[in-house]
Amino acid sequence: MTPVRPSPWPEPLVRVALRPHPSASCDAVHGLVVELGLGRPGVLAVGYRLEAEVQRLRIPGPEAGLDPARLWAHTCFELFVAQVQADGYVEHNLSPSGQHATFGFCGYRQRTDDPSPSLELSSCTEPGRLSLRATIALPSWAAAGARLSPTAVIEDAAGGLSYWAVHHPCARPDFHHRDGFGLALSLHPSPAIALTPASAP
Repeated sequence: MTPVRPSPWPEPLVRVALRPHPSASCDAVHGLVVELGLGRPGVLAVGYRLEAEVQRLRIPGPEAGLDPARLWAHTCFELFVAQVQADGYVEHNLSPSGQHATFGFCGYRQRTDDPSPSLELSSCTEPGRLSLRATIALPSWAAAGARLSPTAVIEDAAGGLSYWAVHHPCARPDFHHRDGFGLALSLHPSPAIALTPASAP
């Protein structure tokens, strides 16, 4: 399979801020913004920009060797892509370590065969900022439209976790809840990504 290349980077179709779940914030983080666009047909480009006191966070590096099934247990950026007319969805976990994992679901937290999309990512940590970019081949069913939910888990230096999303529909953090899939993707007649009414500020 030919890998998806991340450049040239497309202009974003939407730029949204992620918000911490009220039950678990992190004062070392000053802002988290996500940009989403489309590169070549059927390829989603997603970029995360975390403004933070990075020295107060645990950010896994290339040497981390994390369990691929548990990238979300540490600082990790995520993207959920859901079908519009069915219950199925895909979860992408994107670690600053350079590792990534993709999980398939046929319904709420109901695992099915895991897809293997073309995916490539890069990240950069510098004073006051962590950036991560990824290009991801969309499932074929996304041609009919999809719901998107970019999210993040941020681990602080003490091991505490905070949970970030466009919209938190539940009293406890739950990235899998469909009401939290706050962006609508349409590819026809022209590509567009927009906030759903429930997720608009």
